[in-house]
Amino acid sequence: MKVTPFLLFGCMAVVAAWSCKRDHHQAASPEEVIRQYQALIDANRYEEAKALSTPQEQLRLEADAELMAMLPADSTLTRTIFLKMDCKEAARDVAHCNCLLEDQEGEYEAVFKLVKIEGIWRMDLPLGEEEEGVNSPALPGAKPMSLPQKL
Repeated sequence: MKVTPFLLFGCMAVVAAWSCKRDHHQAASPEEVIRQYQALIDANRYEEAKALSTPQEQLRLEADAELMAMLPADSTLTRTIFLKMDCKEAARDVAHCNCLLEDQEGEYEAVFKLVKIEGIWRMDLPLGEEEEGVNSPALPGAKPMSLPQKL
């Protein structure tokens, strides 16, 4: 039996349409967004992380990227491990995720804030930074990432 190009193309179109429809209905959860976002930050891929962020967080990421560009590249790579994560919707279209994380400096707790924009969860400014503003000066030794400082 010979497979015609039209049949093959038709099958590929059906599979592509099904996968697009499936992805549209299964938007990433807050947990998935946090993991993707943090992996990008750890690798200094700020432009890609901006795609997972609110407009306010994108501005903060631009400032972080400028700071990181001034440091030796091998000193800025991090590997963050999520030991625990508990996400809850704090309000309609807002989620807070309490996390226990570990990196080369040890374990610490962080709270991430996510906002749903057009049905998609986006990383927002870390809790507490809304009042301080995006342009607050960096502290010496502070981690240039979206996580709150260690407790």
